[in-house]
Amino acid sequence: MWTTATVARSVFPTFDGNVAAEDRASARFDGALGDATFAVAPFATRTRTWTRDVGSYVDHALGVTAALGVPLSDLLRADVYGEFGLSPYARLDGDRAPRAAVGGQVLVALTARVAR
Repeated sequence: MWTTATVARSVFPTFDGNVAAEDRASARFDGALGDATFAVAPFATRTRTWTRDVGSYVDHALGVTAALGVPLSDLLRADVYGEFGLSPYARLDGDRAPRAAVGGQVLVALTARVAR
């Protein structure tokens, strides 16, 4: 099992003149169970946004990213990736909701390799 933890502050300017500052705490746990590999990465954020039209406001978000992969044969591998969170930006269209909502997505990938 491999574990990491980070705390970071990022600033995001936008093309329309708005600015957001995000404080993020996150962790990541990687491991293996037999041939399967997994990763779980929870996070929490506090974002303060300054806009020209509305002024400033603070948003909080919680979430987790997870991955599970398993070889199906010597040449084929299956992986499942998921993201789930509670955020005003949980909707996939990118607009801010009036209050935090649960959102997420799941992606399944098959990977093949060619070997001689």
